[in-house]
Amino acid sequence: TPRGCAGCHAEVTREWQESLHAQSFRDPIFQAEFQPHPAEDCVACHAPLATNLVAPAEADAREGVGCVSCHMDAAGHILGPRGAGSGRVHRLPQRQAR
Repeated sequence: TPRGCAGCHAEVTREWQESLHAQSFRDPIFQAEFQPHPAEDCVACHAPLATNLVAPAEADAREGVGCVSCHMDAAGHILGPRGAGSGRVHRLPQRQAR
């Protein structure tokens, strides 16, 4: 979660909190379209870490597009500031990796 990143990346986390990524699932325009016709494709982009793609959990919906959506590979390695193209930076302990 972004909270897990905030300890070392406080400024970036504050920027994210005000970003469209953070608000992607809660956005009123998105919700106006999604609520009458919930679709997995919508959740896959607007809350990509949600495990339920029709009715995401509140925590997933609040997070929207979080840090690890772009900055973690399948093996749990945290990637650089430009995602997959910028190489590994460090690895999270297994209990934190998603």
